[in-house]
Amino acid sequence: MKPARTNENTQDVRAGAPLRERPADFREQFIRLGWDCVDHYSTSWKVVARWLDEEGRAAVKADRKAFRQLQGLEHRFTTIVDATPSVMAVSSARAIGRLIADVGTTIGQRTA
Repeated sequence: MKPARTNENTQDVRAGAPLRERPADFREQFIRLGWDCVDHYSTSWKVVARWLDEEGRAAVKADRKAFRQLQGLEHRFTTIVDATPSVMAVSSARAIGRLIADVGTTIGQRTA
């Protein structure tokens, strides 16, 4: 039977060693890297799962999903621009660029 953890969730009773604290930039790194942040922080997936729970798993996953959707939009926009002859109107390109920037700003506001 496993011993219970303390209420502060700062010390593992079994080993007597303090748990690794969540880094200050964890939310931003998880949104950007996803589960690859396990390697970024040189830790285990169990520690990252605990940090996710501390940070608010549902909110972080929603922001990660929005970030990935934005990446898809940027990729599609780049593909369209690369494939379109230079006849494309500059105003259309600027409008699409502003749309992508606005979506990125919205995501940034949610993570702050």
